[in-house]
Amino acid sequence: MKYVFMGSLIRSFLFSKSSDNFLSLISRVCIFGIGLGVAALVIVSSVINGFEGEFTRIIKEVNGELILYSQSSLIQNPDQVKKKSILFFLKPN
Repeated sequence: MKYVFMGSLIRSFLFSKSSDNFLSLISRVCIFGIGLGVAALVIVSSVINGFEGEFTRIIKEVNGELILYSQSSLIQNPDQVKKKSILFFLKPN
């Protein structure tokens, strides 16, 4: 019952008589504007999520997830890290 009333209300505003053409035009412009606004929000949200993923990937390439420092000397060879007695393995979440 509720949907029948809603459908008749929509039809009365969108397809009105010739005397109410201006109201019908305003209704169509409003619906078009709302649809355009929702489409713009969806597109912008998708683009921002894509940029966020790309930005995260670039930052991980530059810095990495693990940075090793030595107190005594520079680590020239990665095999030296294996010889160190204190080495923590971190599991990614």
